[in-house]
Amino acid sequence: MSVLDEPCPRCRAPAGAKCTNAKGKGKAPCPERGGRKNPRHAQSAARKNARDAEELPLFAALLGKHTARSEHERVQLAAARCEAHGTAIDGGRLLDELTYYQKLLPLARSLLDEDDFLRLRAYCHRVYPSVDYWRNFWRRALTGERIELDWVRAAEDVRKPGEPAVRCVFAHQQQVLTRAEFDALFPDEHEPTAGGESPALSLKPE
Repeated sequence: MSVLDEPCPRCRAPAGAKCTNAKGKGKAPCPERGGRKNPRHAQSAARKNARDAEELPLFAALLGKHTARSEHERVQLAAARCEAHGTAIDGGRLLDELTYYQKLLPLARSLLDEDDFLRLRAYCHRVYPSVDYWRNFWRRALTGERIELDWVRAAEDVRKPGEPAVRCVFAHQQQVLTRAEFDALFPDEHEPTAGGESPALSLKPE
């Protein structure tokens, strides 16, 4: 019986086909194919056992030993989770980022003063590190909402009772698009539809 007679649990090559590398080119069979044991799993288990014994000498026995089998199961579980969820989630985020960098940012730059655009972009990326918030930030900035960008703290010796501890010294407020125009250019893919689901969630696999 050849190792190629069974599908590969690592690179997902079907039965009868060669294993492939990250570029999709054929290569030697993966160590796990055909029920063979991957020596790296045993090495990983040994490293973790040594680390536990060094860092947690009093509790190493209670934690249980890492084994080649437990490492193999951990890798397979991670691969299964990635296959089930990772493609859809990362693919959606990639499309959001492509839309942001290729369409939204160039449009904002063309509509705003260069200094204002640079301030807004720096503020957006500093305050909202996740792409999930970038669309709504620029929707607010381009449709006339006040965006406070810089503040100073009032000196305690001159601040009167009831006055705020900080005050805004630079704010942007300029309407270059209506909300309807912005939403037509950059529709919110997560906005609920009439049926109560977002367009992304309402898609059914074929």
